[in-house]
Amino acid sequence: METYKHIDHLGVTRTIVAKSSNVKIIECALRKKLNKNLQYEDWCNLFKHANLTVSTCNICKKAHVPFQFVIDVKEGFIKISDVVTPRQYRYCYGKSSQCREMGRGRKMNPNSARFISLVMEISEEDAKSWIRNNNKSAFYRENFSSNEQYRASQTRDLEWHKARYGETAGCERYEKLIKKQNHSRSLAGYVEKYGDSGKEAYASYCKSKDSMSLDSFRSRNPGSDEQFLIEMWRRRAKSVGLTKSVFVEKHGIEEYLACLSSRRAGRTKVSKWSLGLIDNLLRNYLDGMQALEIRYGLGNEICIHDVENRRSYYYDFYIKLQSGRKLVVEFNGSTFHADPRIEPCKRHEWKNPFNPDLTWEAAFEYDKRKLEIAKMAKIETLVVWDYESEDQIIKKVGDFILGK
Repeated sequence: METYKHIDHLGVTRTIVAKSSNVKIIECALRKKLNKNLQYEDWCNLFKHANLTVSTCNICKKAHVPFQFVIDVKEGFIKISDVVTPRQYRYCYGKSSQCREMGRGRKMNPNSARFISLVMEISEEDAKSWIRNNNKSAFYRENFSSNEQYRASQTRDLEWHKARYGETAGCERYEKLIKKQNHSRSLAGYVEKYGDSGKEAYASYCKSKDSMSLDSFRSRNPGSDEQFLIEMWRRRAKSVGLTKSVFVEKHGIEEYLACLSSRRAGRTKVSKWSLGLIDNLLRNYLDGMQALEIRYGLGNEICIHDVENRRSYYYDFYIKLQSGRKLVVEFNGSTFHADPRIEPCKRHEWKNPFNPDLTWEAAFEYDKRKLEIAKMAKIETLVVWDYESEDQIIKKVGDFILGK
């Protein structure tokens, strides 16, 4: 062990213990010692006293960027002779509140042309060229001439598995991978991995995935002004293409339609039970009425977006009458929806066959929020259940349409 001394700008002498006489190791020991006592202002004063400067962040213009010391060691005393910024772009990695806001509580994306243009003080076009020339990662989309080539390069893609292992083995491996991923992200997977603390870990994971909702912004910025949070959330929502117009502007109408089609294709089929009832209602109650709009069935349902929680809701049966009334009817099956008849002591036994981790309480809150969103859009709502007889349902919905 070697012992050295350093005198700072306040005249305080600190004893530094290093494991070697190697200058790099001494520099690390000095940094570790100073970090225990110095804040940002102290660092600035220390460097100013030594006639040295540290680059500040190009975004906030306040916080210092990561740096390294250049030191001189003479007769057991350490003197900082220079400060070097090792990275080619200047960024404080979210140390200031301004940079945390721009990064939405995280480090900004280093593959963003806007980020590179700010920290390197170049135009966004030059930043795009710089990224293309310097980022060779298989996860960077711009390194590929088409979306198909990009997807084919990803190990999570089916075609990648087929090309590597053959048609049959590739499909089997891909299926196994998807099942493994789904299990690891489920409540059962977390309990299996973490034991008793699995439920808490799963809840934390779910909360972290909810990074785009207004509630998430509130939880990540406690004590902040509500109006400021809403404005920050809206800017974030717009920047990631939350609206159709922004998505089309960024990716084109064909990409938007393809995305919409794939989302619809992935959804479950509309129940034949509800379609049969709707067909009966159309014949008996709406045949003679001149409704302005009727929508139902997969791909034709009305969709209302919950902006606050960044979620879309699809409704079973929508009618817009000439009188101006807008109506929604939800056909709920007790197998897939939280049946209100279930006693509180037995609700933990209820399981959704498509999502076994979904609790009765969570399913109930989802359906409740769905109806609230429709009412906020000035739409009257009615819910019918599969435990009611067909005659009861037809009469109930018929009276609802007629306004009785």
